[in-house]
Amino acid sequence: MKVMPELYISPPDTIGANAFALPQGLIGFADYSRAELLYIPDQLPYLWLKLAGPAGVVNFVVIEPGGIIPGYELEIFDNDAASLDITDPSETMVLNIVTVQRQTPLHATVNLVGPIIVNRRTRIGRQVVIANYCRYCARHVLVHPEIAASASA
Repeated sequence: MKVMPELYISPPDTIGANAFALPQGLIGFADYSRAELLYIPDQLPYLWLKLAGPAGVVNFVVIEPGGIIPGYELEIFDNDAASLDITDPSETMVLNIVTVQRQTPLHATVNLVGPIIVNRRTRIGRQVVIANYCRYCARHVLVHPEIAASASA
């Protein structure tokens, strides 16, 4: 199934309704099965993904790629769509995890290969490896290196 994230960006006015389940957790965080997406207006387009599990809370920086990653057209495997009960691309929310280095925040990268796909209707999500993974990188640079170099100079 082809998912077109640029058409289905979540509006920031849905703050109270941003909890969802991750029954399988995330890669490396299998026991963290409850999630909440936090919108902080002055930090957009970055969002906070708050995961709750047996050892407490873990936070991730994420983005919805629509409008941020030009040409990002992910496809998920049919079995992933079926396991999430997704029947139409409009039911999906796509979240990509951002890696930010404290010393060099302008060198942030985003994982385009393993997004978190959430069914908006059922509020169930899952981190998947996309079917067209060979087109993308798990460490896609968010800020062009020349811009990052000039900003840090």
